[in-house]
Amino acid sequence: MGGLGIGLIVFWALVSVRNLILFPFVYSWAMDLTTSWGGPTAAGAVALHMAGGLAAFLVIPHLVRGVTTLHAALSRRLLGPAE
Repeated sequence: MGGLGIGLIVFWALVSVRNLILFPFVYSWAMDLTTSWGGPTAAGAVALHMAGGLAAFLVIPHLVRGVTTLHAALSRRLLGPAE
């Protein structure tokens, strides 16, 4: 797996942890959420960020698989089949 695949996996892990687990704890409930995505209520902001984390958790592994497949196909085309 190349650097792009590893980068996507790291991004996937960070976004998932931040949005699915840490968002309610990292951002204070006392802060003004009127301009936050999902605001103006704290529950809306948490729900929206958890939805983004869940989407990343489910979609990014498929992107990594697609990039890996494209990389393998390009390698076969440029280098020829393995013997």
